[in-house]
Amino acid sequence: MRLVTLFVSYVDRDEEITLNLIDDEEFCIIEILNDNDNVKYEADSFFEALTKLRNDLEKLGGIIQCNGSDKYVFPSPLQMSMGGEKAYHLELEKPASLKNIYEIFGTDKPSLRCVTVEEQREFYDRWLNSIVRRV
Repeated sequence: MRLVTLFVSYVDRDEEITLNLIDDEEFCIIEILNDNDNVKYEADSFFEALTKLRNDLEKLGGIIQCNGSDKYVFPSPLQMSMGGEKAYHLELEKPASLKNIYEIFGTDKPSLRCVTVEEQREFYDRWLNSIVRRV
């Protein structure tokens, strides 16, 4: 169990949220701790659980501010199978590098550019196609 505090940006404001990260034997769980109620997101990896949380926040107009929401950050299948707490910073036509790995709940990536789940996935697909074309 680990607590992480992050910001969610809306058009007119920023809100702080506290997440309880739980890695049990079966699932990776993100629990939002607030005054009203506790909401849980369960998945096989923390990245997938974060994606579920992000989808719900996007419906309310919010983008969570963390490395895992950055347009250019996405985990490899191996990283996902190991819990999905780390992910690569990706660049078109360049293979993923061990030098560019970030903790998804961190905010230390330079030039953090948080986007929607769809925008992030579109960039990942473009990156993957750019790598496949080079082979």
